[in-house]
Amino acid sequence: MKHGVISILFFLISCPAIAAQRQPSGPSPVDYDLKSYLTELDRWSGEAAALKEHPEHAAALIKSLPPEWDVTVRGQRFAVSTNWLHRTLDSLTANHSFAGDYSTEIQSHLAAMRTDAEGLARPLNLTPGRAKAKLDEILRRREFQGVHGPTLLDQLLARMRNWIFDILEKIFGGLGQHPAAGQVLLWSAVGGSVFLVMLLLMRYFLKSTESASLDLDTASAASRTWRDWGRDALDAAGRGDYREAIHLAYWAGIYRMEELGAWQADRARTHREYLRLLAADDAHRTPLAQMTSRFELVWYGGNPASARDFETVIENLEALGCNLLWRPAIAKS
Repeated sequence: MKHGVISILFFLISCPAIAAQRQPSGPSPVDYDLKSYLTELDRWSGEAAALKEHPEHAAALIKSLPPEWDVTVRGQRFAVSTNWLHRTLDSLTANHSFAGDYSTEIQSHLAAMRTDAEGLARPLNLTPGRAKAKLDEILRRREFQGVHGPTLLDQLLARMRNWIFDILEKIFGGLGQHPAAGQVLLWSAVGGSVFLVMLLLMRYFLKSTESASLDLDTASAASRTWRDWGRDALDAAGRGDYREAIHLAYWAGIYRMEELGAWQADRARTHREYLRLLAADDAHRTPLAQMTSRFELVWYGGNPASARDFETVIENLEALGCNLLWRPAIAKS
């Protein structure tokens, strides 16, 4: 029943959406080979560097930015979205005072993209055995733990859905001979579906409101401090997972600054927004900025993380007043 309602809701929503489609704005995507794509990234990196002194050029850059870069490597075609760059340039257009931060952020992102692109140029030396082992290693990661094929229940629901669709097709298929009855039945089905969807939505929002009120009493008890994040970071480093360790250590720094009264930690706030909350002469700004850059390169840029990278982040945390008792000798692996 739930899957049927979702299908009807999707149909009702998609009908006006299809009619309202508009042509995308901006230049059309351009096809690149790997060499010309790297050249294009370098060109945009140069444009980003110039924004520090001329933030007013951001508006013109937005107009020249295609919605995506189409790159063909070894016969494979990749569509690289430029939405992130468009959003950052929009923010810069609205606030020129942070031109330096936005310029650095764009250059860091483009540098990470260039590193990824250069990796595509390296020959693939994976044997079938090594490829399978690599795939198994990836699938064992935490983010893939809930991924599985269709269960017996999924298969049963699919059969029931197909059975219902077959019955509806037989019913509506014979209505061509009786147009009036067909219209009555069709609009009755639409009205009933809308009513059912509204009823389900009301139940969902009422249940969400009740759950939110119950959670208010336990929210303070479940809050985490920088020490909790720090302990988790040391545990991850102990396992040799320095990428996760740097991720957790970064949040230890954010919650340490909350303890110092710099802000109220908010996971919806971007990393650069945290930095902009600190004054330029704040003693904590430099170590937090260094830790943020390293975290972004490792977590979002795909750069490999080492024990030395984690040690550097720990040094930044110590500058913020966090003593996690980390010693380089522990990081040997």
